[in-house]
This record gives sequence, C-alpha cells and structure tokens, in this order.
Amino acid sequence: MSAPRQVSQFDRDTGELIQTFEHVGEAERETGVSKTTIREVASGKKHYAGGFIWTYEDPNEFTPPTPEQVEQKKFENRSKGHAGTRHSQETRDKMSVAKIGRQRSQETRDKISRARAGKNARAKMRQAHSNTPKEVFQYTLPDLEFVQKHPSISKAGKTVNCTASPISQVISDKYPHYITAQGYHWSDHLLTEEEKQPIRAKLLKSSRFKKQHAPSV
Repeated sequence: MSAPRQVSQFDRDTGELIQTFEHVGEAERETGVSKTTIREVASGKKHYAGGFIWTYEDPNEFTPPTPEQVEQKKFENRSKGHAGTRHSQETRDKMSVAKIGRQRSQETRDKISRARAGKNARAKMRQAHSNTPKEVFQYTLPDLEFVQKHPSISKAGKTVNCTASPISQVISDKYPHYITAQGYHWSDHLLTEEEKQPIRAKLLKSSRFKKQHAPSV
C-alpha cells in the first residue's frame, strides 16, 4: 500500500499557498471539499476543486496557473475535442448519400398528399352523414311534388334501394351540385314554393337530368 501523499491548497485568484495537508483525507475533513475532486485536480485532470487549486508537488516549487492560463487551457482542450469529432470527406459523402436516400422523391410526396386528401374527404363525408337530420323529405322530379317523409336517411335509402350516401349528398350544403338521387330530390325540411323555384332551375340546367329525362324517340 502506497504512503499518503501530501497535498497543498492554493488560492485560485492570487496563487498564494493556503495550507498543506498530510493527505487528501485530511484535506477533505478540514475544508469539506471532496477528496475525489481534490485528487483529480492534483493529478491534472481538473483545474479547480471547491474553488481552489490543489497539487501533490512541493508547495515551495509549485507555480499555480493564473485564471487566464486556466481559461486558455480549457479553450485548447475544447478545440482538440472538436477536431477529434470532425468527419473525413469520405464520411461526409456517405452521410450525404444516406440523407438523400431518406428524402422522398416529389412523386412519392405527391402520392402521399393525394392519399391524405382522399382520407380527409372520406372523414368529411362520414362527418356529414353523422350530422344530417333524422327526418328526410322526398320529392318527385321535375315538379318537386312531396312524396313522403322518412324518419332517417338510411330508411329513405332502403325505400329507393340505395345507400345513405347519395341522399345525404343532396341534403348537405357541402355538395350543392348534387340535386337528385335515385330519381328524386331530397331535403331535410318541407320545401316552400320559393325554395322549389331555384331547385327547378338547377334541374333544367343539369345535363345529367336532361339525359335521364329525355323523351324517347
């Protein structure tokens, strides 16, 4: 077992000797500074411990570094560390290729954008279905004569053998170009004569309606 080494404590600002201890254990007891950090400073691994400079050297021959010298040493150590982490040109090239490989092509981004748009449209459609009123009013074409009232869109769809989707599109304000479904007009309320007039005008302008109701030759 090696003999304890004397350790000396110096003021970090003035460089004056404060006290010399028989070993780091005594220095820890007297100053409250961890003996582990005292050893690290005395061994040159750190600059200060507890705000003091520590050394195993003969205090009469030791010259404590000035604060400016300590800062310069820290700067040099940081510079060495940064230099050690610099990548070679070959490594940078490999990193660049890997980065390019991770980037999506424009075509891929367009596909993803279209898929998201379709998903959003379907979500809006489901929301529209969930927000549609329970009662649905059915009208003939093109006179818009009242046929009957249905308790829900799904029940109206079953009456004319179709799903709820086309009927809800006619009823919803989000789809103004949908006027008819399964040969009827649909509304969420009983239409007044004033409300029927613009609907009839739309029907007469609709090429699909004209084709479906063209007189047979």
